[in-house]
Amino acid sequence: MPYVARLRWALPGVLLKFAGVSAAVWFLSATLPGTDAWLFSVINVVLLAFLAGMSSQTILSSVFRVPAVHIDREGIRFPLIGVALPWDEVDEVDDREKTSGGSNITLFRVIPVDDEAVLRQMHFWLRRQGRAYLERYGTPIVFFGEPFDQPLHHVVYAAQHELERSRETVG
Repeated sequence: MPYVARLRWALPGVLLKFAGVSAAVWFLSATLPGTDAWLFSVINVVLLAFLAGMSSQTILSSVFRVPAVHIDREGIRFPLIGVALPWDEVDEVDDREKTSGGSNITLFRVIPVDDEAVLRQMHFWLRRQGRAYLERYGTPIVFFGEPFDQPLHHVVYAAQHELERSRETVG
């Protein structure tokens, strides 16, 4: 049976950002003398479109229920980043603590056998971030903190269990 984890429900935070941007643009249009309302309407639409693009993964996972991680006997998939790996292409799955700026963060890492193949699978707009993660964390697939609607240790256990199971059937 597949194990699925989605990003945490974050719609209230996204809606709050949309409302804040709209309120700020409306306030500027109302307080600046000699401004055209249509210009600020255009600016508002552009800013909201930009914010929607930046929040697209959260919206897809929260509202449309697209999984962030899908684990089954065949492999591990990351639909939001466009990567699907059969277990024979996964070297290791782990979670580890990293100190950053004086605070500890937990990293969920999937270490593939071929990093470049994973980068080629990634959505083109995420490849630069994947390369940066590869340099900094040793893998292009990294999730930070507790991003899922399931406890992180459950996600890690499910992935490690399936990885070990696949190695036992091969070996």
